[in-house]
Amino acid sequence: MWYQGCIVGSVWAMAVDGMRDEDIFSEVQWFRTNMLAMVVWVAALLVWYGFYLQIVAGIPFGMNPGPDWLKWVLIATVGIGMPVFFLILRLEVRVGSGCLSYRVYPMHLRFRNVGCYKITSAEVVLYRPLRDYGGWGIRRGKQGSAYTVFGNCGVCIALSDGPSFLIGSQRADEFYAALSVCMSR
Repeated sequence: MWYQGCIVGSVWAMAVDGMRDEDIFSEVQWFRTNMLAMVVWVAALLVWYGFYLQIVAGIPFGMNPGPDWLKWVLIATVGIGMPVFFLILRLEVRVGSGCLSYRVYPMHLRFRNVGCYKITSAEVVLYRPLRDYGGWGIRRGKQGSAYTVFGNCGVCIALSDGPSFLIGSQRADEFYAALSVCMSR
């Protein structure tokens, strides 16, 4: 169910310092919730602890310890890779020079561009992340795709040549205003 209007906060959203001259709106949202950080860091610390005990101290870790090569793989993936991945994970949105550009970095290395002439309508919506899309991130739901990071406010965008999609925003009113300007040009 879509709702009109939204109270917009500024939690974990910030303007891009290197905003291009042709951009009329730019926002970067970081995946920085306390629960996510706790899960990632607890898993990483547990792997680091097991690595230290088994590799450095020579004490087998756990009731049925794995081989040393597995500890090296775990330290690289869970102990280093996962924290780094979540530190750089972000949603970037730009409106300007006749198009909407967005990406979830590092999942999308390049921006996905939608020409403003292809946008038939846009509206600020209040959505229920868990019920409508199954959570935050890159999601699919009954209303189409969603690119969300935090909160429950965003802009639903309908295209002339494809399905509608939602981009979550901590500054949804500004985002919508920039899209309106872009669509009217």
